[in-house]
Amino acid sequence: MVKKEIIPHLKSSCLALGLTRVNDAQPFAVLGSGFFIDEEGFFVTADHVAQGMVETREAFRIKGIDLEYRGFWFENIDDEHGQLVSIKTEHGRSIQTDIPELKEFFPENQDLYIGRLSGTNKYPYLNFSKSTKIQVFDEIFMCGYPRGKRSLRTNDQSSGDRFSPILQYGRIGSLLPTDHSQNPYGIQTDIIGTGGSSGSPIVDADTEQVLGIAQNVIPASTNVSINEKNASAKIGLVWGISNYFVTDGITKMLKVLKNEFNDNGRPLSDLPERVSFEDEFFPKKLL
Repeated sequence: MVKKEIIPHLKSSCLALGLTRVNDAQPFAVLGSGFFIDEEGFFVTADHVAQGMVETREAFRIKGIDLEYRGFWFENIDDEHGQLVSIKTEHGRSIQTDIPELKEFFPENQDLYIGRLSGTNKYPYLNFSKSTKIQVFDEIFMCGYPRGKRSLRTNDQSSGDRFSPILQYGRIGSLLPTDHSQNPYGIQTDIIGTGGSSGSPIVDADTEQVLGIAQNVIPASTNVSINEKNASAKIGLVWGISNYFVTDGITKMLKVLKNEFNDNGRPLSDLPERVSFEDEFFPKKLL
């Protein structure tokens, strides 16, 4: 039974992750999605999202363009006066979870990353703990920013801007390594994902509890046209890692990062920690 009342909180607990030019708030690139696991602004995403941010920053640094890491969060999502907010993020770590008994099936790199937004703001967050039994055909939500930067800003007339994260609904199609695993390490959904979906939470549609983290898709390629430029994009059914095998590692890493940030957390540029997009970015109320 899907509980619609959980939707505003679920959306408010998610963010887009990318980069801006130094001392600029506008999204320059969005590489994926993430979700808060703590009111202080600690978030979880896929490690390849974080690494994509690093690689993008370095690629543009070589071209003479300086970028900084950013989280884009929609504040007051259940209010017509809600605002997209750009917040710096620099502090984080990749996570390695050792599962010797599953080495035959499980990738060595579990593709997990924890980061933190700058500042001392309070954020809504999702319950991240070992779940009750996960079963095939359970109803699930996934929430994030598929399509990356195009979710936040468009430059053509074919579609409008969308600032709030998109909610996708579906069911668990299979578990990894088998449907009858007591502690499945992976969740195969029937939800279609695309670029930007990585790092989205996969949650129980009834309780909002996080069941896993979207990491990859069963790949299929399609040609897309963006501003008259053709490109190939990967789309497919979303696969996610189960929280059975990452909860302990994330909980321990969260404690380490909290201690580190309390010692070293500092503003990283002259841009305020939070920037709300208002007149020039947020759409005017239609008359």
